[in-house]
Amino acid sequence: MTDAALLAHYLARAAPEAAAWNLSPECAYIDYRLRTWGRELVGERRGLNVLNVGIGVGEWDDVLGYLLAGRGRLTSIDIDPGSCILLKARQYREGHTNPASVVCADVLTWKPENGFDLVTMVGSTIAETGDCAAALSAGLSLLAKDGWLALVAVGEQRIPATAATILRDETDTTLELPIRLQVLVNA
Repeated sequence: MTDAALLAHYLARAAPEAAAWNLSPECAYIDYRLRTWGRELVGERRGLNVLNVGIGVGEWDDVLGYLLAGRGRLTSIDIDPGSCILLKARQYREGHTNPASVVCADVLTWKPENGFDLVTMVGSTIAETGDCAAALSAGLSLLAKDGWLALVAVGEQRIPATAATILRDETDTTLELPIRLQVLVNA
């Protein structure tokens, strides 16, 4: 990854078609809620093994990495090689203090050696797999004993029904665009 490619990434986030949303109060509020929920989920626990499914631009991966600094490790998985390469290069270049271990694979078929204490799926991740029920099942299958699956849906995005035990189900309707957090454990 070249410096020119990283610069293009940063500039694209401020391009006219993206900036209107990325700089909006609604986007800032959603980021605030995600970060608040993230801090609550990580808490003061130590030795956490966390997986984020779906890298996108990698902002949530950055947040999780900082929340886990000195207390746990983050693995980030995405099926898109470009997203994987960009996150690794960007976190290295920016000197991220707790960079993600990046896996470029399909979460529906990936089989890691160990389960995770926390698995997160934020935004459109579930829908982008093409099979919401399979994505939810995959997320639950990646949990360690007593692990949590945290799902965040924004706006019209839906969280599929499941037989898993719901530990927390909270919807923030401060905006016209509702934000929903659901935390699950295997039934």
